[in-house]
Amino acid sequence: MSVATTGWSLKWRLSLLLTSLFVGVFAMALTAYVVSARYEIGRESQAVAKLAEAMLGIVPQSHEIPKVPIQALRQLDHARHIRALRTSEVDHSEQPYPAWFAHLFEDGNNHWSRTIIVTDGGIPLYQTVLYSTPSDELAEKWNDVMHLVSFAGVLLLILNLGAWAIVYWQLYPLKALSRALESLGSGERDVKVRLSNVEEVADVQRGFNEMADALKEAGDGNRRLTRELLRVQEEERKVIARELHDEFAQQLTAIDAESAALKYLALEKPAALASVNSIREAAHTLMRMVRGRLEQLRPEMLDEFGVVSAIEELCDHFTQTHPTLNLSVDLPSELSMSDELSIALFRILQESLTNITRHANATQVDVGVYVRKDGERRFLDLTVADDGTGVNLESEPRKGFGLLGMNERVKSLGGTFKLAEGIDGRGVAVSVTLPLTPKQVNT
Repeated sequence: MSVATTGWSLKWRLSLLLTSLFVGVFAMALTAYVVSARYEIGRESQAVAKLAEAMLGIVPQSHEIPKVPIQALRQLDHARHIRALRTSEVDHSEQPYPAWFAHLFEDGNNHWSRTIIVTDGGIPLYQTVLYSTPSDELAEKWNDVMHLVSFAGVLLLILNLGAWAIVYWQLYPLKALSRALESLGSGERDVKVRLSNVEEVADVQRGFNEMADALKEAGDGNRRLTRELLRVQEEERKVIARELHDEFAQQLTAIDAESAALKYLALEKPAALASVNSIREAAHTLMRMVRGRLEQLRPEMLDEFGVVSAIEELCDHFTQTHPTLNLSVDLPSELSMSDELSIALFRILQESLTNITRHANATQVDVGVYVRKDGERRFLDLTVADDGTGVNLESEPRKGFGLLGMNERVKSLGGTFKLAEGIDGRGVAVSVTLPLTPKQVNT
Protein backbone atom coordinates (compact mmCIF):
# COMPACT_ATOMS: atom_id res chain seq x y z
CA MET A 1 0.00 0.00 0.00
CA SER A 2 1.42 3.30 -0.96
CA VAL A 3 1.55 6.19 1.50
CA ALA A 4 1.02 9.75 0.33
CA THR A 5 4.09 11.92 0.86
CA THR A 6 4.00 15.49 2.18
CA GLY A 7 6.43 18.36 1.74
CA TRP A 8 8.80 19.20 -1.04
CA SER A 9 11.15 16.78 -2.69
CA LEU A 10 14.91 17.11 -2.23
CA LYS A 11 15.26 18.34 -5.83
CA TRP A 12 12.89 21.25 -5.21
CA ARG A 13 14.48 22.05 -1.86
CA LEU A 14 17.96 22.12 -3.39
CA SER A 15 16.69 24.15 -6.32
CA LEU A 16 15.09 26.68 -3.96
CA LEU A 17 18.28 26.92 -1.90
CA LEU A 18 20.48 27.40 -4.97
CA THR A 19 18.10 29.99 -6.40
CA SER A 20 17.94 31.90 -3.11
CA LEU A 21 21.72 31.93 -2.72
CA PHE A 22 22.24 32.88 -6.36
CA VAL A 23 19.66 35.68 -6.23
CA GLY A 24 21.20 36.98 -2.99
CA VAL A 25 24.73 37.02 -4.43
CA PHE A 26 23.47 38.53 -7.68
CA ALA A 27 21.58 41.26 -5.80
CA MET A 28 24.72 42.13 -3.82
CA ALA A 29 26.81 42.24 -6.99
CA LEU A 30 24.19 44.36 -8.75
CA THR A 31 24.08 46.76 -5.79
CA ALA A 32 27.86 47.14 -5.90
CA TYR A 33 27.67 47.70 -9.64
CA VAL A 34 25.04 50.45 -9.25
CA VAL A 35 27.07 52.23 -6.55
CA SER A 36 30.19 52.10 -8.68
CA ALA A 37 28.35 53.20 -11.82
CA ARG A 38 26.68 56.09 -9.96
CA TYR A 39 30.13 57.37 -8.90
CA GLU A 40 31.49 57.02 -12.43
CA ILE A 41 28.53 58.83 -13.98
CA GLY A 42 28.84 61.68 -11.46
CA ARG A 43 32.54 62.07 -12.09
CA GLU A 44 32.00 62.05 -15.84
CA SER A 45 29.21 64.61 -15.58
CA GLN A 46 31.49 66.94 -13.64
CA ALA A 47 34.24 66.54 -16.23
CA VAL A 48 31.83 67.27 -19.07
CA ALA A 49 30.57 70.40 -17.29
CA LYS A 50 34.07 71.76 -16.91
CA LEU A 51 34.80 70.99 -20.56
CA ALA A 52 31.66 72.80 -21.72
CA GLU A 53 32.44 75.86 -19.61
CA ALA A 54 35.96 75.95 -20.99
CA MET A 55 34.84 75.55 -24.62
CA LEU A 56 32.20 78.29 -24.30
CA GLY A 57 34.29 80.63 -22.19
CA ILE A 58 31.89 80.57 -19.28
CA VAL A 59 33.20 81.70 -15.95
CA PRO A 60 32.38 79.06 -13.32
CA GLN A 61 30.17 80.09 -10.39
CA SER A 62 29.42 83.48 -12.01
CA HIS A 63 25.99 84.90 -11.23
CA GLU A 64 25.72 86.69 -14.59
CA ILE A 65 24.08 85.03 -17.55
CA PRO A 66 26.89 84.55 -20.03
CA LYS A 67 26.57 85.34 -23.70
CA VAL A 68 27.74 82.58 -26.04
CA PRO A 69 28.16 82.92 -29.81
CA ILE A 70 26.07 80.47 -31.76
CA GLN A 71 29.18 79.20 -33.56
CA ALA A 72 30.73 78.22 -30.22
CA LEU A 73 27.50 76.52 -29.13
CA ARG A 74 27.45 74.37 -32.25
CA GLN A 75 30.73 72.81 -31.11
CA LEU A 76 28.73 70.97 -28.47
CA ASP A 77 26.29 69.39 -30.94
CA HIS A 78 28.15 66.06 -30.86
CA ALA A 79 29.32 66.20 -27.25
CA ARG A 80 28.16 63.36 -24.98
CA HIS A 81 26.08 64.14 -21.91
CA ILE A 82 25.44 67.84 -22.84
CA ARG A 83 22.06 69.05 -24.09
CA ALA A 84 20.77 72.52 -24.95
CA LEU A 85 17.12 73.31 -24.40
CA ARG A 86 15.42 76.63 -24.91
CA THR A 87 13.61 77.91 -21.87
CA SER A 88 10.24 77.63 -23.59
CA GLU A 89 10.85 74.01 -24.74
CA VAL A 90 10.20 70.73 -22.99
CA ASP A 91 12.40 67.64 -23.43
CA HIS A 92 10.16 64.85 -24.88
CA SER A 93 12.92 62.48 -25.89
CA GLU A 94 12.30 58.80 -25.03
CA GLN A 95 14.93 56.78 -23.24
CA PRO A 96 15.63 53.04 -23.72
CA TYR A 97 15.59 52.42 -19.96
CA PRO A 98 12.73 52.72 -17.45
CA ALA A 99 12.42 55.65 -15.06
CA TRP A 100 13.04 53.51 -11.96
CA PHE A 101 16.42 52.51 -13.41
CA ALA A 102 17.40 56.16 -13.84
CA HIS A 103 16.37 56.89 -10.22
CA LEU A 104 18.93 54.34 -9.03
CA PHE A 105 21.71 56.58 -10.38
CA GLU A 106 20.34 59.95 -9.24
CA ASP A 107 22.97 62.00 -7.46
CA GLY A 108 23.50 65.71 -6.96
CA ASN A 109 26.88 65.44 -8.66
CA ASN A 110 25.26 63.95 -11.77
CA HIS A 111 23.34 67.12 -12.68
CA TRP A 112 24.79 70.38 -14.02
CA SER A 113 22.90 73.16 -15.75
CA ARG A 114 23.66 76.74 -16.86
CA THR A 115 21.46 79.35 -18.52
CA ILE A 116 23.10 81.19 -21.43
CA ILE A 117 22.16 83.81 -24.03
CA VAL A 118 22.92 82.74 -27.59
CA THR A 119 24.23 85.56 -29.79
CA ASP A 120 25.06 86.01 -33.44
CA GLY A 121 27.46 88.81 -34.21
CA GLY A 122 26.89 90.19 -30.73
CA ILE A 123 23.11 90.33 -31.20
CA PRO A 124 21.17 88.23 -28.63
CA LEU A 125 19.01 85.62 -30.36
CA TYR A 126 17.43 83.56 -27.58
CA GLN A 127 17.97 82.19 -24.10
CA THR A 128 18.73 78.54 -23.60
CA VAL A 129 19.72 76.17 -20.84
CA LEU A 130 22.74 73.92 -21.05
CA TYR A 131 22.45 70.84 -18.83
CA SER A 132 24.24 67.58 -18.35
CA THR A 133 22.35 64.34 -18.85
CA PRO A 134 23.74 60.84 -18.31
CA SER A 135 21.18 59.28 -20.67
CA ASP A 136 23.82 57.84 -22.98
CA GLU A 137 25.71 56.39 -20.06
CA LEU A 138 22.49 55.09 -18.49
CA ALA A 139 21.55 53.44 -21.76
CA GLU A 140 24.89 51.67 -21.79
CA LYS A 141 24.45 50.63 -18.14
CA TRP A 142 20.92 49.42 -18.83
CA ASN A 143 22.20 47.35 -21.74
CA ASP A 144 24.96 45.93 -19.52
CA VAL A 145 22.48 45.06 -16.78
CA MET A 146 20.15 43.33 -19.24
CA HIS A 147 23.01 41.23 -20.58
CA LEU A 148 24.08 40.46 -17.02
CA VAL A 149 20.56 39.42 -16.01
CA SER A 150 20.23 37.21 -19.10
CA PHE A 151 23.56 35.59 -18.41
CA ALA A 152 22.62 35.10 -14.74
CA GLY A 153 19.29 33.53 -15.72
CA VAL A 154 20.97 31.08 -18.07
CA LEU A 155 23.60 30.29 -15.43
CA LEU A 156 20.90 29.75 -12.78
CA LEU A 157 19.02 27.42 -15.11
CA ILE A 158 22.20 25.43 -15.79
CA LEU A 159 22.95 25.24 -12.06
CA ASN A 160 19.45 23.99 -11.28
CA LEU A 161 19.51 21.43 -14.07
CA GLY A 162 22.93 20.27 -12.91
CA ALA A 163 21.72 20.03 -9.32
CA TRP A 164 18.64 18.07 -10.42
CA ALA A 165 20.82 15.70 -12.45
CA ILE A 166 23.20 15.17 -9.52
CA VAL A 167 20.34 14.59 -7.08
CA TYR A 168 18.66 12.21 -9.51
CA TRP A 169 21.74 10.07 -10.05
CA GLN A 170 22.83 10.13 -6.44
CA LEU A 171 19.34 9.36 -5.12
CA TYR A 172 18.47 6.81 -7.79
CA PRO A 173 19.57 3.97 -5.47
CA LEU A 174 17.08 5.29 -2.92
CA LYS A 175 14.29 4.88 -5.48
CA ALA A 176 15.30 1.24 -5.83
CA LEU A 177 15.32 1.04 -2.04
CA SER A 178 11.82 2.55 -1.92
CA ARG A 179 10.54 -0.03 -4.42
CA ALA A 180 12.19 -2.78 -2.37
CA LEU A 181 10.46 -1.49 0.77
CA GLU A 182 7.10 -1.57 -1.03
CA SER A 183 7.78 -5.15 -2.12
CA LEU A 184 8.74 -6.03 1.44
CA GLY A 185 5.57 -4.40 2.74
CA SER A 186 3.43 -6.34 0.25
CA GLY A 187 4.67 -9.62 1.68
CA GLU A 188 7.59 -10.47 -0.57
CA ARG A 189 10.56 -11.61 1.48
CA ASP A 190 13.29 -12.47 -1.01
CA VAL A 191 14.18 -8.81 -1.60
CA LYS A 192 17.68 -7.36 -1.95
CA VAL A 193 19.09 -4.09 -3.27
CA ARG A 194 22.45 -3.59 -4.97
CA LEU A 195 24.85 -1.45 -2.94
CA SER A 196 25.52 2.04 -4.24
CA ASN A 197 28.98 3.56 -4.66
CA VAL A 198 27.86 6.44 -2.39
CA GLU A 199 29.02 5.47 1.08
CA GLU A 200 26.14 7.05 2.99
CA VAL A 201 23.52 5.47 0.72
CA ALA A 202 25.36 2.13 0.78
CA ASP A 203 25.15 2.10 4.60
CA VAL A 204 21.36 2.47 4.40
CA GLN A 205 21.12 -0.21 1.71
CA ARG A 206 23.33 -2.55 3.70
CA GLY A 207 21.07 -2.08 6.71
CA PHE A 208 18.02 -2.78 4.54
CA ASN A 209 19.54 -6.01 3.19
CA GLU A 210 20.32 -7.15 6.72
CA MET A 211 16.77 -6.32 7.80
CA ALA A 212 15.35 -8.16 4.76
CA ASP A 213 17.47 -11.22 5.59
CA ALA A 214 16.26 -11.13 9.20
CA LEU A 215 12.63 -10.77 8.11
CA LYS A 216 13.01 -13.58 5.59
CA GLU A 217 14.53 -15.84 8.23
CA ALA A 218 11.78 -14.92 10.70
CA GLY A 219 9.11 -15.42 8.03
CA ASP A 220 10.53 -18.81 7.09
CA GLY A 221 10.57 -19.77 10.75
CA ASN A 222 6.97 -18.61 11.19
CA ARG A 223 5.88 -20.57 8.12
CA ARG A 224 7.61 -23.70 9.39
CA LEU A 225 6.00 -23.19 12.78
CA THR A 226 2.57 -22.65 11.20
CA ARG A 227 2.92 -25.76 9.07
CA GLU A 228 3.96 -27.78 12.10
CA LEU A 229 1.07 -26.41 14.17
CA LEU A 230 -1.39 -27.21 11.39
CA ARG A 231 0.10 -30.68 11.05
CA VAL A 232 -0.22 -31.29 14.78
CA GLN A 233 -3.75 -29.89 14.72
CA GLU A 234 -4.75 -32.22 11.90
CA GLU A 235 -3.17 -35.17 13.72
CA GLU A 236 -5.11 -34.30 16.87
CA ARG A 237 -8.29 -33.98 14.84
CA LYS A 238 -7.56 -37.34 13.26
CA VAL A 239 -7.04 -38.98 16.66
CA ILE A 240 -10.18 -37.39 18.10
CA ALA A 241 -12.19 -38.43 15.03
CA ARG A 242 -10.90 -42.00 15.33
CA GLU A 243 -11.79 -42.14 19.02
CA LEU A 244 -15.24 -40.72 18.34
CA HIS A 245 -15.77 -43.25 15.59
CA ASP A 246 -14.32 -46.25 17.41
CA GLU A 247 -15.64 -45.56 20.90
CA PHE A 248 -18.48 -43.10 21.02
CA ALA A 249 -20.12 -44.06 17.75
CA GLN A 250 -19.92 -47.76 18.52
CA GLN A 251 -21.48 -47.22 21.92
CA LEU A 252 -24.30 -45.25 20.32
CA THR A 253 -24.80 -48.07 17.82
CA ALA A 254 -24.97 -50.54 20.71
CA ILE A 255 -27.51 -48.35 22.51
CA ASP A 256 -29.58 -48.16 19.35
CA ALA A 257 -29.45 -51.97 18.94
CA GLU A 258 -30.35 -52.59 22.59
CA SER A 259 -33.21 -50.11 22.41
CA ALA A 260 -34.50 -51.84 19.27
CA ALA A 261 -34.56 -55.14 21.16
CA LEU A 262 -36.30 -53.55 24.11
CA LYS A 263 -38.90 -52.12 21.77
CA TYR A 264 -40.22 -55.61 20.94
CA LEU A 265 -40.27 -56.55 24.61
CA ALA A 266 -42.21 -53.42 25.51
CA LEU A 267 -44.89 -53.68 22.85
CA GLU A 268 -47.53 -54.49 25.48
CA LYS A 269 -46.37 -51.78 27.85
CA PRO A 270 -47.15 -48.35 26.36
CA ALA A 271 -45.29 -46.39 29.06
CA ALA A 272 -42.10 -48.41 28.61
CA LEU A 273 -42.47 -48.28 24.80
CA ALA A 274 -42.49 -44.47 24.90
CA SER A 275 -39.29 -44.45 26.94
CA VAL A 276 -37.62 -46.89 24.54
CA ASN A 277 -38.60 -44.72 21.57
CA SER A 278 -37.16 -41.65 23.34
CA ILE A 279 -33.91 -43.53 23.93
CA ARG A 280 -33.70 -44.54 20.26
CA GLU A 281 -34.46 -40.99 19.10
CA ALA A 282 -31.79 -39.57 21.40
CA ALA A 283 -29.31 -42.17 20.12
CA HIS A 284 -30.10 -41.29 16.49
CA THR A 285 -29.71 -37.56 17.26
CA LEU A 286 -26.37 -38.17 18.91
CA MET A 287 -25.25 -40.33 15.98
CA ARG A 288 -26.09 -37.55 13.52
CA MET A 289 -24.20 -35.07 15.68
CA VAL A 290 -21.22 -37.39 15.86
CA ARG A 291 -21.22 -37.89 12.09
CA GLY A 292 -21.31 -34.11 11.63
CA ARG A 293 -18.42 -33.62 14.03
CA LEU A 294 -16.49 -36.41 12.34
CA GLU A 295 -16.92 -34.68 8.98
CA GLN A 296 -15.63 -31.46 10.48
CA LEU A 297 -12.70 -33.10 12.26
CA ARG A 298 -11.58 -35.50 9.54
CA PRO A 299 -13.81 -36.31 6.56
CA GLU A 300 -13.71 -40.00 5.72
CA MET A 301 -13.98 -39.20 2.01
CA LEU A 302 -10.70 -37.30 2.19
CA ASP A 303 -8.79 -40.33 3.42
CA GLU A 304 -10.65 -43.00 1.48
CA PHE A 305 -11.43 -41.44 -1.92
CA GLY A 306 -9.25 -38.30 -2.21
CA VAL A 307 -9.69 -34.57 -2.16
CA VAL A 308 -11.97 -34.31 -5.22
CA SER A 309 -14.59 -36.61 -3.70
CA ALA A 310 -14.24 -34.85 -0.34
CA ILE A 311 -14.86 -31.47 -1.96
CA GLU A 312 -17.89 -32.78 -3.85
CA GLU A 313 -19.35 -34.22 -0.65
CA LEU A 314 -18.62 -30.94 1.19
CA CYS A 315 -20.44 -28.92 -1.46
CA ASP A 316 -23.37 -31.37 -1.46
CA HIS A 317 -23.61 -31.01 2.32
CA PHE A 318 -23.74 -27.19 2.12
CA THR A 319 -26.35 -27.40 -0.66
CA GLN A 320 -28.56 -29.72 1.42
CA THR A 321 -28.26 -27.66 4.61
CA HIS A 322 -28.83 -24.36 2.73
CA PRO A 323 -31.51 -24.99 0.06
CA THR A 324 -31.59 -21.33 -1.04
CA LEU A 325 -27.91 -21.45 -1.97
CA ASN A 326 -27.11 -22.20 -5.62
CA LEU A 327 -23.64 -23.76 -5.53
CA SER A 328 -21.71 -24.19 -8.79
CA VAL A 329 -18.59 -26.37 -8.64
CA ASP A 330 -15.89 -26.74 -11.29
CA LEU A 331 -13.40 -29.48 -10.36
CA PRO A 332 -10.87 -31.54 -12.28
CA SER A 333 -11.67 -35.21 -12.58
CA GLU A 334 -8.64 -36.12 -10.48
CA LEU A 335 -6.20 -34.37 -8.18
CA SER A 336 -3.19 -36.26 -6.95
CA MET A 337 -1.22 -34.34 -4.34
CA SER A 338 0.31 -34.68 -0.90
CA ASP A 339 -1.83 -35.15 2.19
CA GLU A 340 -0.75 -31.75 3.52
CA LEU A 341 -1.87 -29.93 0.36
CA SER A 342 -5.12 -31.90 0.15
CA ILE A 343 -6.03 -31.02 3.73
CA ALA A 344 -5.12 -27.35 3.15
CA LEU A 345 -7.29 -27.16 0.02
CA PHE A 346 -10.21 -28.83 1.79
CA ARG A 347 -9.94 -26.64 4.92
CA ILE A 348 -9.71 -23.39 2.97
CA LEU A 349 -12.81 -24.28 0.94
CA GLN A 350 -14.61 -25.42 4.09
CA GLU A 351 -13.84 -22.14 5.88
CA SER A 352 -14.84 -20.07 2.83
CA LEU A 353 -18.22 -21.79 2.51
CA THR A 354 -18.80 -21.47 6.25
CA ASN A 355 -18.13 -17.72 6.11
CA ILE A 356 -20.52 -17.35 3.18
CA THR A 357 -23.38 -19.17 4.89
CA ARG A 358 -22.86 -17.27 8.14
CA HIS A 359 -22.27 -13.72 6.96
CA ALA A 360 -22.77 -13.17 3.21
CA ASN A 361 -26.52 -13.81 2.68
CA ALA A 362 -25.55 -15.01 -0.78
CA THR A 363 -27.74 -16.86 -3.27
CA GLN A 364 -25.01 -17.87 -5.73
CA VAL A 365 -21.58 -19.35 -5.02
CA ASP A 366 -19.07 -20.40 -7.68
CA VAL A 367 -16.27 -22.77 -6.69
CA GLY A 368 -13.38 -23.51 -9.04
CA VAL A 369 -10.27 -25.64 -8.62
CA TYR A 370 -7.69 -25.62 -11.40
CA VAL A 371 -4.16 -26.83 -12.02
CA ARG A 372 -2.06 -24.65 -14.33
CA LYS A 373 1.51 -24.59 -15.59
CA ASP A 374 3.76 -21.56 -15.73
CA GLY A 375 6.90 -22.63 -17.52
CA GLU A 376 8.36 -25.52 -15.58
CA ARG A 377 6.32 -24.78 -12.49
CA ARG A 378 2.81 -25.96 -11.64
CA PHE A 379 0.25 -24.19 -9.47
CA LEU A 380 -3.06 -25.07 -7.87
CA ASP A 381 -5.69 -22.32 -8.02
CA LEU A 382 -8.81 -22.19 -5.85
CA THR A 383 -11.53 -19.57 -6.36
CA VAL A 384 -14.64 -19.15 -4.22
CA ALA A 385 -16.89 -16.26 -5.31
CA ASP A 386 -20.32 -15.24 -4.01
CA ASP A 387 -22.91 -12.53 -4.69
CA GLY A 388 -23.55 -11.65 -1.06
CA THR A 389 -23.22 -8.48 0.95
CA GLY A 390 -19.42 -8.36 0.69
CA VAL A 391 -16.87 -6.86 3.06
CA ASN A 392 -14.61 -3.83 3.24
CA LEU A 393 -11.53 -5.18 1.49
CA GLU A 394 -9.30 -2.58 3.19
CA SER A 395 -10.19 -3.11 6.86
CA GLU A 396 -12.53 -6.02 7.53
CA PRO A 397 -10.23 -8.82 6.29
CA ARG A 398 -7.91 -7.95 9.16
CA LYS A 399 -10.68 -8.47 11.72
CA GLY A 400 -11.86 -11.96 10.84
CA PHE A 401 -9.95 -14.88 12.34
CA GLY A 402 -11.26 -17.15 9.58
CA LEU A 403 -9.67 -15.09 6.83
CA LEU A 404 -6.51 -14.64 8.87
CA GLY A 405 -6.31 -18.39 9.43
CA MET A 406 -6.71 -19.10 5.74
CA ASN A 407 -4.09 -16.51 4.89
CA GLU A 408 -1.60 -18.00 7.37
CA ARG A 409 -2.27 -21.51 6.11
CA VAL A 410 -1.69 -20.44 2.50
CA LYS A 411 1.49 -18.50 3.36
CA SER A 412 2.87 -21.47 5.28
CA LEU A 413 2.71 -23.41 2.01
CA GLY A 414 4.38 -20.63 0.03
CA GLY A 415 1.15 -19.58 -1.72
CA THR A 416 -0.78 -16.34 -2.18
CA PHE A 417 -4.13 -15.37 -0.71
CA LYS A 418 -6.19 -12.55 -2.24
CA LEU A 419 -9.64 -11.03 -1.80
CA ALA A 420 -11.53 -9.29 -4.61
CA GLU A 421 -15.05 -8.40 -5.67
CA GLY A 422 -17.35 -11.33 -6.16
CA ILE A 423 -19.96 -12.24 -8.76
CA ASP A 424 -21.11 -9.27 -10.89
CA GLY A 425 -19.28 -6.84 -8.61
CA ARG A 426 -21.08 -8.06 -5.50
CA GLY A 427 -19.90 -10.17 -2.61
CA VAL A 428 -16.36 -11.44 -2.21
CA ALA A 429 -14.07 -13.66 -4.25
CA VAL A 430 -11.41 -15.64 -2.38
CA SER A 431 -8.47 -16.52 -4.63
CA VAL A 432 -5.78 -18.92 -3.47
CA THR A 433 -2.71 -20.02 -5.40
CA LEU A 434 -0.55 -22.85 -4.07
CA PRO A 435 2.71 -23.95 -5.70
CA LEU A 436 2.89 -27.65 -6.60
CA THR A 437 6.40 -28.83 -5.88
CA PRO A 438 7.51 -32.44 -6.57
CA LYS A 439 7.17 -33.13 -2.85
CA GLN A 440 3.55 -31.94 -2.88
CA VAL A 441 2.48 -34.07 -5.85
CA ASN A 442 1.81 -37.77 -5.54
CA THR A 443 2.95 -39.55 -8.68
